[in-house]
Amino acid sequence: MTKQKRILTITGVVVLICALIVGVILLIRNFTRKPVEVFPVSNINNGMVDDGGTLSGQVAQGDVQTLKLLEAPLESIKVKEGSKVKVGDVLATFDMTQVKLTKLSHKARLGAVESELRRAKRELARVSNLTPAPEDGGGGGGGGEEPRVKRIDHGELPFVDKLTPKSKSATEGKNVEYYVEATGGASLYDLLYFVKPDTVITSDFLKMLKDQNKTCELRLFTIGDDKKPVRCGSWVLVGSLLPAETADSSSQTEEDTGTGTGTGNSSTGADEGSASENTNNESTPSAQKNDAYADWRAGAGIIGKDGKTLEENPKVVRNCGVFVSMPPLVYERFEEVPLEDDNNDDGEAPEEQSYTREQIDNMIREQKKAVETASLDVREARIAVQQDELVNDKGEVQAKIAGTVTKVADPKKIRKGDTLLSVQGKAAYSVTIYVDELSRNSIQIGDTYRINTYQSGASGIAHVKKVSTVPAPSGQYASGNPSNTFYPVTCEVTELDDPSMSFEVGEGCDARKSTDEDESDIISLDKMYIRNDKDGYYVMAANPQGRLERRGIKVGRIYWGSTIEVKDGLTQDDKIAFPYGRDVVEGAPTKEVDSPSMDF
Repeated sequence: MTKQKRILTITGVVVLICALIVGVILLIRNFTRKPVEVFPVSNINNGMVDDGGTLSGQVAQGDVQTLKLLEAPLESIKVKEGSKVKVGDVLATFDMTQVKLTKLSHKARLGAVESELRRAKRELARVSNLTPAPEDGGGGGGGGEEPRVKRIDHGELPFVDKLTPKSKSATEGKNVEYYVEATGGASLYDLLYFVKPDTVITSDFLKMLKDQNKTCELRLFTIGDDKKPVRCGSWVLVGSLLPAETADSSSQTEEDTGTGTGTGNSSTGADEGSASENTNNESTPSAQKNDAYADWRAGAGIIGKDGKTLEENPKVVRNCGVFVSMPPLVYERFEEVPLEDDNNDDGEAPEEQSYTREQIDNMIREQKKAVETASLDVREARIAVQQDELVNDKGEVQAKIAGTVTKVADPKKIRKGDTLLSVQGKAAYSVTIYVDELSRNSIQIGDTYRINTYQSGASGIAHVKKVSTVPAPSGQYASGNPSNTFYPVTCEVTELDDPSMSFEVGEGCDARKSTDEDESDIISLDKMYIRNDKDGYYVMAANPQGRLERRGIKVGRIYWGSTIEVKDGLTQDDKIAFPYGRDVVEGAPTKEVDSPSMDF
């Protein structure tokens, strides 16, 4: 054997031995690999997701009309139990001025919580699109670095220390759009200011509101321990509600009167029931006309002595307005935006940050909870606004149906929000829902909607009978964006899910367009269970042999950037794995569990 042949032989033997060693290692690794948890799709399926396509409205016709004891003082009840009423008859009257203030305060709160819902959805979309940091030796593939971002400083809020006719509204000047959206969204009123507890509202400013017939919102902030402004609520002031100016009204200040809270009170009103108690309350406008134009502080009767703590359930009322407490909202002056490239126009070094998959999943869960909470707040706020619309500008509540008064409660023995009286009529059901201008053309006569009411819990199927070409009157349907125009859509309810339940006139409802698709068959999964590469979307699923395999899927809509609809390639009975981690590779053994342990 020549020397050359010996070298080739030795080389071949070495290669063979190496191949055998690698094969043995891979074989041992395959048999000793940790089983990957897989869980039924049905247990993690989000099903039908509200992507904002749900419309809101109220019951226009029903077999029952109920009237709750409102926040505004009750003046009189015009009917008795057993009385026969027809449409338009007056059932009860409330203090007209207080009714106007209550309507304004409820709309202000609705605007704030709608803004918080929009913010929560934006944040959910942002965290859902984060890319996890690469794992060492990650067998599942994928992973990338978090995009480079730059930090924008929008500056401090333009707080007003003393409110005068010359004070500049927050809707003027630099960074207006960011300031407004970051503190609760567009205001529903003529003027907007950012104030602190010690901000003084001067008599001259109030006179200006009266003379110019202006409305105004004062967003009240405290300063947290981290030095960030925290919105706790808003004053809503209405110039037309101010009384005629007295000769010496402007010479007194809040401190001069010795009231401590100016012309307000901090009573929750929870135990007030009777009309006589309410109309004699010293905080009503009629009892405060002498000092209507006195200077006062924005935080009087609302913020505690520490300057940070909100008094429990403050409902301070003044001649010209009312304070509306709201969920705390921290003003974030800094905003992070992704950089398209390495160029930084501001000359600042971009900040880079990456998160593990577990951190991202936790952020997604937290933001989903925030969206759910904000959605409930919006629903409650809409209910309050819709209840307000039962009272006309004269303070009267009129019968919406013909029938018999079946209940009249003693207002002294019930609490705010409890049923004051009820009218029973004949069964005839319709709802009015509201659609914005951009979506109006998508609704056709005959379209089918599923209706769910907020208070009675009744539900059913309704068909569109009329799409109005005339916008809803201003204020009839409140929204956080005053520039939005809404149109009423009349729907006839043709089928009740439970015939024993009643649709109550005036109660709020949701309406979602029905489709031929069975909602029980819809699959939508959190984005973290689905991966995407050049070959398309896929999941890591268990095959019949109990081994992990890549399963291609067809996707549909993506909700909020965090939930993906699966149109094909997956069933409710399939079992899938969390598609990241060292052990998540094709051919890996699987272990069936009911739900993900999140110990990834």
